[in-house]
Amino acid sequence: MLLERRASIVANSNQEKVFLIFVEGSTDADCLDLIVEDFKQKLDLSDITIRIQNGDIFTSTDNKTKNGQTILKDQIQLYLNYSKLSPNQIIHVAFVTDTDGIFINPINYLVTPSIDSWGYDFSNKKVLFKDSVKRRDVTASRQTKARKVSQVIKEPSESTLIINRTQLSYSVYFNSVNLEHVLFEKVLPDEEKTEAIDNLLDEIDDDPNKMIAIFEGKALGTSYLDSWNQIKKLEVEMRCSYTNLHILFELLESFKNKI
Repeated sequence: MLLERRASIVANSNQEKVFLIFVEGSTDADCLDLIVEDFKQKLDLSDITIRIQNGDIFTSTDNKTKNGQTILKDQIQLYLNYSKLSPNQIIHVAFVTDTDGIFINPINYLVTPSIDSWGYDFSNKKVLFKDSVKRRDVTASRQTKARKVSQVIKEPSESTLIINRTQLSYSVYFNSVNLEHVLFEKVLPDEEKTEAIDNLLDEIDDDPNKMIAIFEGKALGTSYLDSWNQIKKLEVEMRCSYTNLHILFELLESFKNKI
């Protein structure tokens, strides 16, 4: 089930122009909500919508046979069906995903029976698995995601999708290996993520500039494609804890006088 965070009233007129952001989970939305609301106040965007996907669209069983572009198009179409908007009311679509270590060299995958399931050992630059079956399953999932993500990472001028005969621009952003690794430099169990994010938001007093500064402190790359090229190289060596969300923020800022 998809959930939605809105930074303004529901967009339902032909004059509305929506900047649409898809994220994997609620903690991603919690962090971006502050920043989005700040942009909503200082830019003249009609609406900035954060859409929570509750999972990874690139590895979802529902999307098993779909290529990367079809996956993105389907997500946009689902939103349009829900919101009753037309494609020409969408000014841009951004997707935020965890890399999940998809570029880590499988030579660093190690079977270690003493662990419960699997996990990252960044100190020793290894990914540990309880058995060969778990290693095989995770490897297959990561390879699938790497392939589908690579299909949609292009020059910004070429990053477009055709929805109902309308061309929409899109971009894809990453947290490596995931949001919590960027924010806390460690991978947290699912049951600890929400509390950790809530505590962080309390620490920064819900200040959007402080949240932006945290992401900018982990910024990778000087341009969109450069950021993706760099993370592909760094993750091979298990050098993670980076993001390119700063480029998303720059993109939002660029719409200041375009609406």
